[in-house]
Amino acid sequence: MSEVAPNSATEQQVTKRSGTASAALNAVSSSISEWTPFCLVASYFVFSTCMYMYCSEGLIAVFWFIYMCTNFYIAGATVLEAFMSIMPCREARKIVNQAEEKGWLFPTAHSNLPLLDIIIVAYLPNEKDIIMDRAMYGLEQLDYPKDKIRINILYNTPVSIEPLETELHGLPLKYPHARIIKVPNSTSKADNLNYFFTLDTGSDVIAIYDCDHYPHPNGPRWAAERFMADTEVDIVQGRCIVFNSHDTLLTSMIAVEFDKIYAVSHPGRSAMWGFGLFCGSNGYWRTSLLREMKMDGSMLTEDIDSALRAFSRGCKTVHDLNVTSYELAPTTLGAFWKQRLRWAQGWAQASMRHAKMIYNGVQDPLHEGTKRDFTARFGVLSLLLIREASYYLVTQYTCLVLSFLIVKFPSSGEELGKLIYFQYPVSQWLFIISPQQLGVPGSHALDHQSGQIRVCIEKDDHLVFYHIPILFDIVCNHWTVRACSTDRQIQLVEPDSEEVTYTYFGTFATSCILVLPQSLFENIQGQRKALADWLYVVRTALIPVVFKKTVLLVEAVPRLSFKHRLLIMKSQLLSGPLPSVFSSTSSLSSSRIASQDYLIGLRGILVLQSFLFVFFQAFLPTAVPDSRNKDGPLYQIILRKSFSVVFCNESLIYSWIIFLSARTIALPYLSNTSREVCASSVFRRSVRLWLPTFTAYSIAIAAFTAADNAYITDFLTRTGNVSTETPMRVRNFLVYFNSLFDIFWVNKQFSYQAANKAFPSGTLWIVSVLFQQSYTVYMTMIIVPYTRTSWRVKALLLFVLTAFWVQSWAWYSVTGLLITDAVLNMDLQVKSRTGFKIGKFQVPMWPLYASFILTGVILQFLFISWKPSMRNNEQHGHTSLYTEGMLNEEQDLDQPLARVDNYLFMLGAMLLIETFEMPQRILRSKAFIALGRRSFSVFLVQSIIVYTIGMKLWVFMDGAGVASTVSTLASFAVCASSVAVASEIFYRLVDLPSIAAAKGLWTWMIK
Repeated sequence: MSEVAPNSATEQQVTKRSGTASAALNAVSSSISEWTPFCLVASYFVFSTCMYMYCSEGLIAVFWFIYMCTNFYIAGATVLEAFMSIMPCREARKIVNQAEEKGWLFPTAHSNLPLLDIIIVAYLPNEKDIIMDRAMYGLEQLDYPKDKIRINILYNTPVSIEPLETELHGLPLKYPHARIIKVPNSTSKADNLNYFFTLDTGSDVIAIYDCDHYPHPNGPRWAAERFMADTEVDIVQGRCIVFNSHDTLLTSMIAVEFDKIYAVSHPGRSAMWGFGLFCGSNGYWRTSLLREMKMDGSMLTEDIDSALRAFSRGCKTVHDLNVTSYELAPTTLGAFWKQRLRWAQGWAQASMRHAKMIYNGVQDPLHEGTKRDFTARFGVLSLLLIREASYYLVTQYTCLVLSFLIVKFPSSGEELGKLIYFQYPVSQWLFIISPQQLGVPGSHALDHQSGQIRVCIEKDDHLVFYHIPILFDIVCNHWTVRACSTDRQIQLVEPDSEEVTYTYFGTFATSCILVLPQSLFENIQGQRKALADWLYVVRTALIPVVFKKTVLLVEAVPRLSFKHRLLIMKSQLLSGPLPSVFSSTSSLSSSRIASQDYLIGLRGILVLQSFLFVFFQAFLPTAVPDSRNKDGPLYQIILRKSFSVVFCNESLIYSWIIFLSARTIALPYLSNTSREVCASSVFRRSVRLWLPTFTAYSIAIAAFTAADNAYITDFLTRTGNVSTETPMRVRNFLVYFNSLFDIFWVNKQFSYQAANKAFPSGTLWIVSVLFQQSYTVYMTMIIVPYTRTSWRVKALLLFVLTAFWVQSWAWYSVTGLLITDAVLNMDLQVKSRTGFKIGKFQVPMWPLYASFILTGVILQFLFISWKPSMRNNEQHGHTSLYTEGMLNEEQDLDQPLARVDNYLFMLGAMLLIETFEMPQRILRSKAFIALGRRSFSVFLVQSIIVYTIGMKLWVFMDGAGVASTVSTLASFAVCASSVAVASEIFYRLVDLPSIAAAKGLWTWMIK
C-alpha cells in the first residue's frame, strides 16, 4: 500500500497538468478563432489600401465610376422602397379601421382560427436570465384563444441549469397551453427547429421567435387574420422593434436601422418586387410548408436561406405592419461585431446559393402555374447582387480615399473636397444626385425619463409609451402617420386621401425630372420651392403617446423586460424628438407659450449699440472696428480693441438686427397656425416697413439734397474721417423714385444701391435685407405645423448649412426661425436645462451655449484687436456662385456679409437667453421694452440727427476754437437727446400709424 499511494498521486498530478494544458490549448484555439475574422478584415483593408496606392489613374477612375453608379442606384432604390411602403401601411390601417368599426370584433370567429404553435427558441446558457420572463409573458399576455394556441419553449443547453429547468418544466402544470421541449444533441437554432418539425403537433401555423422578443399581445391574432383573409399566403413576416434603444448610442442607431428595415425596406421591397422575406423572428409559417422545408443548419443565416428557398418555390410572403414584436439590440461593440459578421457571411452565402433565381423559373410542382416575372427577377438581382456588392464597394471606397490621403495628402480644404468628391467629372453629378435620392436616415426617440421604451406610470396619472418610427423620411418631407393605441393594437393612422398620395407621386416624379440636372444648391432650392405641395406627405414617428387614466393590468417585470401593458384609452400622437434639446411636446396652447417681451427688450439694447456705432463712425472713426481710419488718438484705438469689439461693432449689430427679426416675425403664425394669420403676416410686412422707410428716406433726401451739405465734407476733412462718406445728392425725382423702389427690390450688392448711398451712415441697406429675409422666413415657417419635428429640424439645419456655403443671409434667418420653433414647440428651455445623459450623469446644455459665445468673442478679439489683416479671410470660405473655382476668391468685401464669429456669438447668447429666466427678466424691464418698441424709429432717425445737428454743432464749436474732445462730448449729448425726442415723435406720428395702416388695409382686403 505504501508503494501505490505515490504512484496514484503522480498520476493525479499528470492528469491535472494534462487538463491545464488542454484548457490552455482550448483558450488559445478559441482566441485564434475569435480574432481570425478581425485580422482578416484588417488585412483586407490594408491590402486594398496598398493596392490603390499603386493603381493607375485609369483603373481608379473606372472603380470610382462603378462605386458612384452603385451608390446612386442604392439611393434611388431606397427612395422607391419608401414610396412603395406607403401602400402596405394604408392596407394595415384599413384592416384596423374595419376591426375598430365593429367594436374590435375580428373577422374570424374564435372557433375558426387556425391552431397556432408559437416557438420561443433559446440557448439556455446565454438566455437563462430572461427565458422565464419571456415564457410568462407569452403564456399570460398574448391575446389568442387558449384552446387555439400553444407556447413552445424550445431550448438546448450543454450543461444542466438548475433550478431553472425544473421551473420551466413545471409551467405546463399551471398553463395547459405551455409545452417545454429540451432538444438533445442540438448546437444551433436550426437544430432546435428541425427537431420540433419532427413532432406531430397538429397545428396549422407555426410562429418563430427568438428568446429576447416580446410579441405584441395582438400580433398572433393579426397574423392569423392575414392567413384567413388570403389562402395563398404562406408566410407572414411582422415588424421587429428595438426596445432597448436607450442603452447606448449603438443601440439607438440599431433601433433606427431596424425601423428602416422592417417598416420601410421590407414592406416596400415586397410591394415593388413582388416577394417578401422571412427574417428569423416574428415570422408565421403555414405548418405544412415549414415541416417540409425545414431549416438548413449549414447556412449561417438559415432564416434568409429558408425565405429564399420558399420564394424559389413560388410561395407567397407578406409583410404586415400590425404584427409587431419588440426585441433587444446588441449593447456592446463586440456583440455587434459578431452579429454583423455572421449576417455578412450568411447573406453572402445565401446570395451565392440563390442567385440562380435571377434566371431560373419556379422550382415547385405545387406552384407550376406561378411565374417569376421580370420584376421579381430584377428584384432578386437587386437584393442578392447589387445590394450585396454595394457593401463591399463602400469598404473599397474607404480604402481608395485612404490611399489618396497617403499618396497625395491635400494641403487645403478645397483640395480635400475635390479629392474625395470631385476627382472625376461624372462623380460630381452622381454625388449630387445620390444624397438627394437617399435623404437622411430616420430618427429615433428615446424615453429619457424611464430609461427604456416602455409604458410607465408618470406623475399626474399619465402613461407614456414610446413607439418606433413607421416610415423612412423621403427627401426631407414628411407623411403624417399617427399611432393610435387601444386595448387591441398600436395602430397606424394615415390622414391623407389617396388623391393626396397620388398627387405627391406626380409632384416627386416631375421634380426629379426637372431638378436632377441642376447643381446641388439649385437642387436644394428646388426642393424648398416644391415643399408647399408636399406638406402632407411622408412623415414618420417614433413618438411619445400620452394616455390619461389608464389601468395597468399586470405586475411589474424585471428591468430588462419590455414593460408592455394592455392599453385601454385611445391616444393622440405627438411629434418625436431629434436629440434631447429638440424634443417635442404637446401641441401649442396659450398656457405654454411664454411671453416674448424679452425679445423686444433685446432690441432695446441694439438701439443703444446702433446709436453708438453711428455716432462713433462719424465722430470717433478710429474707435470703430473695420474702420478705414487705422491710426488716430490712442484712446480711440483702445476703444476699438476693447469696448467696440462687442458693443460698437457694425457687423455684429446689423447681424443681430437680421437675426432677431427672423426670431420674432414668425411668432404670430407659430402661435396660431391658421391661414389667416399667415396671410396677414405676409401682407402686412411690406406696408409696415415701407411707410416709415418712405418717410425717413424722404426727410433725408430733403435734408441732404435740397439743402447744402458742404458742411459734412468740411466736417470729415477737419476730423480726418475717411470711413464716412458725404450722402449722395439725388439729382431729380426719377432717381428718388427708383432708389426708393430699389430698397424693396434689390437682393444683392446692397451697399451699392442709390438709397443706401443717399442715406446718412449708409445703413439703409438693412431694410432691404430685412424685407428680403422676411419672406425667406415666411416661406419656410409654413412647414412647421405639417411636418415631423425631428425631420423639420434636420431639414432646417441642412438649409442653414447650404445658406452658409453660398453666403446667403438665410443662414441667420432660418436659425432664428428654428429657435422660435424650438421655443414654442419643443420645450427648448426645459430641454436646455435638462440636457442629456452621459452614463449616469445629466449634462446641461448651457455650457455648450456659453462656449458658442466664448468662441465668437475670442474670434472677434483675435481678428479685430490682434490680427486685423486676417479679419476677412473667412469670407473666402464660401462657394463662388458667379466666378470660377470652388471657393470664393473674389468676394466683394465692401458688401455687408454674414460672419461666423457673429453667428456663434448671437446663437450662444440667444440660446442662453431662451434657457434662463434671469436674462429674460432683465430684458423685460420697462426701459428696454420702451426702447425696443421704438427701435425702427430710432434706426431711421438717428443718422439724420447725427449728420445734421451733430455735425453742424461740431463744426460751429470747432470754428469757435473749442477743443475737439469737448466738441465731441457736446455733440454726443445733443445728438442723444435729439434722437430721443425725434424718434419718439417719429414713433407716434409715423411708426405706430404704419402698423395701424397695415392692419386696417388687411382688414379691408379680406372683407
